[in-house]
Amino acid sequence: MVRMKNIEIYKDIHMDEIRKLKSVVTIDKFGKWDLPVKRNEEGFVSQHKVCVELDFFKDRIIKYVENQHTQEEIDEIVLKWDVPSYNLIKGLGDSNGRTFCSYEFFVDDDGYIDRICVMTERNCNHLLDWLLEMVYQSK
Repeated sequence: MVRMKNIEIYKDIHMDEIRKLKSVVTIDKFGKWDLPVKRNEEGFVSQHKVCVELDFFKDRIIKYVENQHTQEEIDEIVLKWDVPSYNLIKGLGDSNGRTFCSYEFFVDDDGYIDRICVMTERNCNHLLDWLLEMVYQSK
């Protein structure tokens, strides 16, 4: 079963601001393969696949989970995939060696992000929040 969660964006974030984070994200690629970009009727780009590399946030993810929770709470977090990036970094559960979390960014005709879709519980909301925090701080 695929679970989707749509996150509305309330501040103006242009897709170019995400592209500037080259050391953190890859856009419209899955590994070494280019992905097709979906377009609307007028030919404007409307959707991008953005993959966030876990290595950039590794220390922050581990600190967030291990320094703020008891071992019993950590076990529960891992079991429920409450912080998926932690499971992926530690290779816990069914992580399949993934080193990134991916998101679908829906963009308006002017290039501003309208909403972000998180597909499945294996893509971390905390990681997405930290990525957006980086963008907000750079403004």
